[in-house]
Amino acid sequence: TVGRRILPHTEALVSLAYFDLDADLRVRLLQQDRTAERNASWVDPLIGLVYDRPLSERWRFTLRGDIGGGLDSGADLTWHALTRFTFQQSERFSWYAGYRAISYDYEDGEGLNYQHYDLTEQGPLVGMTISF
Repeated sequence: TVGRRILPHTEALVSLAYFDLDADLRVRLLQQDRTAERNASWVDPLIGLVYDRPLSERWRFTLRGDIGGGLDSGADLTWHALTRFTFQQSERFSWYAGYRAISYDYEDGEGLNYQHYDLTEQGPLVGMTISF
């Protein structure tokens, strides 16, 4: 991800997202196993904005959104959204908690080789940052 500050608390972003999916299916019917496997990987270009604002001396709020896709080798649409609160414990350590969602709509192949992934993953996030 590469960013450029466009306002005091806002950056414009350009990035690449790499996706690598494996889907395996195993069915046992009448003492016989049937298996199927599909794999897909692609890179999507994204553009976005990040808003990062201090709330106090130790707390900050971050809001980020990216959107992209549409290339022949990637997803038809990819988007990502994140909101996060960060507590700066010291110069080197910070803790954060927030919520993140990422979605992609990928389609490739024909006939027996056709693959379509239209997925949205979302949930809370908690983490720690160590700065050197």
